[in-house]
Amino acid sequence: MPFGFAPDLVMGNVTLDWSQFQPGESVTVHWTVSNGGQQPIGSASTTAVRIISADSGTSVDVAAVPLPALPGFGHADQSATVTVPTTPGTYYISVIADSLGQVGEFWEANNARQVPFLITPPNSAEYSAELTRLYDSVFDRDPDADVLAGWVYAMNHGKPLSQVAQALVTSTEFKTPTES
Repeated sequence: MPFGFAPDLVMGNVTLDWSQFQPGESVTVHWTVSNGGQQPIGSASTTAVRIISADSGTSVDVAAVPLPALPGFGHADQSATVTVPTTPGTYYISVIADSLGQVGEFWEANNARQVPFLITPPNSAEYSAELTRLYDSVFDRDPDADVLAGWVYAMNHGKPLSQVAQALVTSTEFKTPTES
């Protein structure tokens, strides 16, 4: 078939909510699959989500998502929630459209994308102490428990303390004078 007429699954952006996770945590992976060809694709195809260890090279399929029928030049936004490994290290989430080769395509090489992520042990106690000192410096008080838990969660997922500090000094609470 001439270029552009045959079906052609194309994996678009693959995204994660964070780039750093704690061992055994759940993560939702989002992606877009497009049909780059004019001819429609039936619904007899599967998208695989695979976790690959950068350290050992081992991989495991963690989800299989049915691909809906796609018209010519159509697309589908998809997602899957998976559990990351329990061993700290560097990993990749790879998303592969038509992972079983069920669709005859113009070009198979554009069916996959991957994104790196880290699994790190939680540093909750250390982050909690840093945040409490920061709150004391900025607001002259300890953080509320639920606010502290939210910032610790964000830092355990890769948000640097400098970004937390920036958020605090640009907050309404910081900008609003208090009575002594």
